[in-house]
Amino acid sequence: MVEFTRIIGPLSDPRGHGGDPADAFHLVLPSLPGFGCSSPLREPGWQLARTARAWVELMRRLGYERYVAQGGDIGAGVTGMLGAVDPDAVIATHVNADPLTTALIADRLGIDLDAFAATDLSARQR
Repeated sequence: MVEFTRIIGPLSDPRGHGGDPADAFHLVLPSLPGFGCSSPLREPGWQLARTARAWVELMRRLGYERYVAQGGDIGAGVTGMLGAVDPDAVIATHVNADPLTTALIADRLGIDLDAFAATDLSARQR
């Protein structure tokens, strides 16, 4: 989440950053259970699917009927699962991760690695 702290202001308050207020987004920035700003976990079992289901519940409780999601590293796996867990509400996802992480979770994200060029897969071979 630290990678994106500089864009929080422009996205949530474009006017304050020289932009059009009509371009503002609501941002919900949860921390993965047991990581970052979250408390230590009290129990095991917080795999990608459970966390994705928790994000779906969070968005519903906050009143969002439709949303987009972004995730990097482990969050990329959670974000990738959101579309499968909540297909009627998730209208787009963006994931970023190092190439090795992407290769390791490609099947969970629905990525066909055979469709990538050999140079794109070079990190997988390391």
